[in-house]
Amino acid sequence: MRDVLLSACFYAVCTQCNRAEDVEVEQPSFENSHSNLILFQRRLSDVMNKQIPFEHVSKEAGILVEKLTFLLNTFSKLNITLEAYVCLKAITLVHYGNPPNDDPKTSHFHAIYSKKVQIIQDQFVKALQIHLSQCENGPRLTDLFNFLPLLSSTAAILLKSKMFYVPFLICREPDRFIDSSCLKEEEESRKNLQHKIQNAITTTTTTTSTSSPTQSQPFIAANSTSSSISDVEMDL
Repeated sequence: MRDVLLSACFYAVCTQCNRAEDVEVEQPSFENSHSNLILFQRRLSDVMNKQIPFEHVSKEAGILVEKLTFLLNTFSKLNITLEAYVCLKAITLVHYGNPPNDDPKTSHFHAIYSKKVQIIQDQFVKALQIHLSQCENGPRLTDLFNFLPLLSSTAAILLKSKMFYVPFLICREPDRFIDSSCLKEEEESRKNLQHKIQNAITTTTTTTSTSSPTQSQPFIAANSTSSSISDVEMDL
């Protein structure tokens, strides 16, 4: 869940910068959770193709949206670069949690693999540290690490709510779905057009067939005349 939220935050910040002058696309707020809740309610209604009551959305997702808004606000202040984002995402992906139970066999395997995972994670931390040392206006390593607990706590709320679509609907405008009635109308129009084309082809073919003997008759007469003249010349 942490990597999902991290991707949503990075996408929201990038699109906020790229679409600063685009008034047609409604952007998520980094400060107002109520505005994001209204945005989520509208987009959810569009996806479900029916009106979802705001009271229902506020009751079910209010706390999650509030936490997500605070996460977006904190992330936007990091001024994170693409390279730092990639390293941070890798660090969150290779994170190895606590063993699920106290079984000795499970704990043994956890101790073995956690060390291997830690080695991989340390490599990305080192790469992140090197990149930040070469970046003048980038974030500090401590700022990024201080962001991770907030990311984890928000991920826990998201996992508990099981509403994994919330970050995506808030941070990105969903694709428009085509109504089935529109598809039927389009199919009928296509069939009507094909029928008209077929009728036009049939009419053209019939007209051509009817006019063919008339057009070929002069050629037949000419051939007959030519043949008669040849016969006369031969008789002479």
